[in-house]
Amino acid sequence: MPIHDRNEPDFDHIQTPSPNEKATEYDYFGKRLRPLLLRSICVPMKEWFTNPIRHLAYCFHRTDEIVQVWHANIRLKNSQSREAAVKLLSVMVLNMDMATMLVGYRDPKTKAFQHYKLDSLAEMADLTYPRARRAFAWLKSVGIISNDDQVCEKNADGTFTGKAAPKRISERLFDYFGMGNWLKEQRDWSSNRLKEGRAEESAADKRQREATAKMQHEKMLKDLAALVAGKKITPTTPDAAATSKARSVAERWADISSLLD
Repeated sequence: MPIHDRNEPDFDHIQTPSPNEKATEYDYFGKRLRPLLLRSICVPMKEWFTNPIRHLAYCFHRTDEIVQVWHANIRLKNSQSREAAVKLLSVMVLNMDMATMLVGYRDPKTKAFQHYKLDSLAEMADLTYPRARRAFAWLKSVGIISNDDQVCEKNADGTFTGKAAPKRISERLFDYFGMGNWLKEQRDWSSNRLKEGRAEESAADKRQREATAKMQHEKMLKDLAALVAGKKITPTTPDAAATSKARSVAERWADISSLLD
């Protein structure tokens, strides 16, 4: 982990969007560039470290006694805590699903949404786990992020394995930096795109089921004709079900023919 420097914070992963960037470019983590909104909001977050006096709600905490510097019962959070909060929050934003505001990613194979564990986010933010945990607790206390209860999955041997708890970014973060309307537009677009993708997948699954049923039906008719002709057929996977059905139909046909004779 890098040594904290109050004059030069470690914000290398927060990159200012460029007008000349291409969609095929990759970010600091080696991933495809995230939506412009998510990268843009990370830039003013750095002010929590460089100019905290402008952000009283997020850079100060209450105290029991009056602090002479501020003439109020508030105290500025130390620079290391502010740096950790900015680093962790920016990593969470860059890994946020626009449609749901959840922090995670979609599995490319199953399309299921996977939530990041805090230790994974800490590693991406280049923070120790204790530091990331304190930053997460502070961000949660000021209402910027929220998390649901952890889900446990039962194993075959009766034990339980904990899964990552869902973590969600609050819309108030975007409202605070004047990007609330932009967020709404992007969320509507992402939701519509997600619905269209699900509809396409459903249609593709339906076509696949219809094609499979058609193949099995054709195989059954072919095997039925072969059995009636007295030919021997060998069931082969995946057509074994069709072959078995054709054989049973042929046997019933033979029984009916014998009765008619």
